[in-house]
Amino acid sequence: MDFLLQNENWSDYVELLAGQRAYYKPVGAAEELEVERIAQSWWRLMRADRYENAAKRVAIRDVARRELADQSKYCEVL
Repeated sequence: MDFLLQNENWSDYVELLAGQRAYYKPVGAAEELEVERIAQSWWRLMRADRYENAAKRVAIRDVARRELADQSKYCEVL
């Protein structure tokens, strides 16, 4: 996973992975890989939530910008 390009904190992921290891207590390489897969999936879900929230903020900003432009045009008519 590319933390640098995503502007994410590696230590947050390490903390998440440690929590998953503590919870599942994997035994052997196969279980360890599955715990890593769980942590990566959680991380990607959190990333998707961040992107969705960012997209909503941009959409709200754009709607507000258009509304202000429409109000400005209306005020000029009066």
